[in-house]
Amino acid sequence: MPPEPPNLHFTRDDVEAAAPGGKRPWTRQTEFDTEVDADAIADAAAAYGRAAAEALGAQDLAVRATEISARGGGLDGTALVDGEARIDETRGGLQDGGADVDAVVGHLVHAMNLALATKDDVRGLIHNPGGLDTKYGNHLGAAAEEWNGWARAFNDALAEYRGRVWFTEQPPPLIVSHNGEMVQASLTSNGYALPDDLAGRIREKHLRLAAGDAATTWDDIEAEIERYRRLMAERADELKRLGHDVSAGPLGLFSTAEMDRWANEQAFLELCRQLGIDPAAWDTTRGLSFNDDRITRVYEYYADLFLRNPELQWAGMAKLAGGLVYAGMQDLHVLRGLSGDERLSWIASAMPGMPPGLAMALATAGEAELDHYEDTFVAMQKEIFVDMGWQHAAYDRGGIEEMRRLAAGGELSPQLLTAWEDIASGDPQRIEQGNAALLRREQETILQDDYAAMQERDLGRAVTYMLGVTSESPVPGGRPFREVVNDVQVDLPDQIRMPVPALPGAGPVEVDIPDALTFDSPLPTGNIANFDSRWQWISQNMLPSYQALLDQDMERLRGEVGRPLNERAQDFRLVPLPYDPHDGVN
Repeated sequence: MPPEPPNLHFTRDDVEAAAPGGKRPWTRQTEFDTEVDADAIADAAAAYGRAAAEALGAQDLAVRATEISARGGGLDGTALVDGEARIDETRGGLQDGGADVDAVVGHLVHAMNLALATKDDVRGLIHNPGGLDTKYGNHLGAAAEEWNGWARAFNDALAEYRGRVWFTEQPPPLIVSHNGEMVQASLTSNGYALPDDLAGRIREKHLRLAAGDAATTWDDIEAEIERYRRLMAERADELKRLGHDVSAGPLGLFSTAEMDRWANEQAFLELCRQLGIDPAAWDTTRGLSFNDDRITRVYEYYADLFLRNPELQWAGMAKLAGGLVYAGMQDLHVLRGLSGDERLSWIASAMPGMPPGLAMALATAGEAELDHYEDTFVAMQKEIFVDMGWQHAAYDRGGIEEMRRLAAGGELSPQLLTAWEDIASGDPQRIEQGNAALLRREQETILQDDYAAMQERDLGRAVTYMLGVTSESPVPGGRPFREVVNDVQVDLPDQIRMPVPALPGAGPVEVDIPDALTFDSPLPTGNIANFDSRWQWISQNMLPSYQALLDQDMERLRGEVGRPLNERAQDFRLVPLPYDPHDGVN
């Protein structure tokens, strides 16, 4: 009997999940479709059309357009969009307000049409004939056709087989050939059948092919969106030059969250180019030695920023902390080369108070586990640079005016602008406050999710606790984590009653006592991976120690910040093995 057709179907979600590099084209097209709202663009065009006649100048245009948009009514936005979703009233309904206003409106109309055209182009890559939807359907059809081909070949082979005579106890194998491939049919209680795994292999084959097309389409979508963002950024620069605030008015195309992320990414890429870093080669999954040159360049960049701009206190502290972090990365890197007994001996000498269970867990950790923590710290160092590097470069380039410009364009949040206003104020207290805000963002917003993920691993709490036990302060004169986050508190009753032997018959005496007794533990009572514990160390000791150097011994501080990274790292190394940045271990 002919084989039953199996379920060879796979969904678009299956294809996206199988696509290499996490490339999800259907999802990406939907996201961009949401970002570019044709109805909102048409309404914005209508508002600008009326505002152009009323505005006093380019700077007033966004205000007037916003007021008109809020009131509603007036020019019908849908009338400005033609059958191909293009704004066609570029010279009539939208322009009549003077040269500067007309120039602004011209740029806005161009931006609107660019957004609508790109939206159509991106949708076309999915939905047009020959687009990804068509290819997806073709792959499903090809999978079914391949199965049907095997079924026909099976039936032909079986028909030929039935006409044969054999003289053995067991019938000879039934070989089925199709498209240059051969399989051996299975012999079941019901007769011969195609192999059980054949349908799965067919489905997997065509799913992989569909995933390859999906990845290619994703690349094409990204290329369209990249072109759009570059052209929009150029248009935004022209509008700013004309005095138009692109973050104001009813047209939000210039200041979407996606445009902001893109602008920040471009700033990061430009800074990498300036520092001689190839961002495409920055693969944090390959560990320390593979990324050593990039890591070193970043920390030396922080040092240069501080030494030229002493108000950039975050950068100076980042370089100091870099010595400790780089040393920890080196120790993790070489620790992978020690045997379990050697690790246990090192732990006993470096951390004599470490509980035996934790010590044994660390000593017996596999190389892959230690490799994970090394890669994680390399990734965290990059994350900080991605977030903070371009901001410092912008300030270094253009001061607070540049930061205000970035904020006006939506590329810098109001909270970050406040921090930069403080840093640029010239007031020592505000400078300290602004840099502390950046430091808290680094620790709480940028790094905390990585620390939390670290603790979720089998050895996570042991490894992060060990870091707290061994971490010295990177700030000269500061105290280690274990001496700051080490309070032990014992709650006590409000009063105690006790007899007084020297006074017979006097009865017990009531004595008031403190609510609790607090004493210092020889080991940390918190984990450095917990934000509250880490911030306690930073805010109660590290920052005050750093501020004391800023106020009282700037020459010493500049000397420490200016020391080469590897030289400072040797002050904090614990594992007695040399680190070779060219060892090729990743």
